[in-house]
Amino acid sequence: MVTTFKINSSELTPSFIEAVKQLFFNKEIEIMIRSAEKPDTKNSNYSQTLVKAVSEIESQENVVTFAIEEFEKSAKNAAQS
Repeated sequence: MVTTFKINSSELTPSFIEAVKQLFFNKEIEIMIRSAEKPDTKNSNYSQTLVKAVSEIESQENVVTFAIEEFEKSAKNAAQS
């Protein structure tokens, strides 16, 4: 099952998370978050970097994966810095 939610970040509330949990009850899920805004690719090196990154992800090049525990540890360490 694939479901796409297009919402404002302010709508990411505990009740939204609960609704997702109920929709995918007791199933492993993947969550991908991206901005719905189109990058300005004409004048920005940043945008070019993003376009390249998306291309690499789509072709499975330079992709790094890690467990949620590793992410949480890294996020906690970054918050403490």
